[in-house]
Order: sequence, then structure tokens, then C-alpha cells
Amino acid sequence: MKGFVILECASWFEEDDGCIQITNKYGNTVILNKLYSLVWKTIDSEKEISELKEELQHVLSERQMEEIINKLSDFDLASVRDEIDSFDIMF
Repeated sequence: MKGFVILECASWFEEDDGCIQITNKYGNTVILNKLYSLVWKTIDSEKEISELKEELQHVLSERQMEEIINKLSDFDLASVRDEIDSFDIMF
């Protein structure tokens, strides 16, 4: 997996237990478990996937991280792009 991962949500916050609560772009609420929350916080709006792998290598295998990114993408919480296009992200 290469490129950039970009968070797609209206808003989010960290609950007292460390889990992330997200309001997605459709107005639905999603609560991530602690492992997904760690990936979410590490992405911090956008991150190059190779950089994300490096930062999380001691916590997650590459396969686990890719599964989490794919799951976030499947639920329209993140997108994976070959390059950052600021115009596309804004609109």
C-alpha cells in the first residue's frame, strides 16, 4: 500500500477511555476501538502511508495497519490517494 491516507469526517473527539468518537460526513456517529483510535490519531488529518507504517511498526504489523486503513476507507472515514490534491480535498 502506497500513497497518502486522509481522514474524512465532519468532527471527532477523544473520549475519556481513549476511544475516538467520530461524526462522519453523513451525520452518523462512529466509535473506534483503542487500536483503530491509535491509527486515527497517528494519521492526524493526513499522513503518507510509509510514514504511518514507520510510526506504528512497534505496535502493529504492516498487514494489520493496512486492514485498519481499508476498514476506515470501507466506512467512508478515510480515503487513500496516490498524492495530496488540496483542491480535491477542499471540494
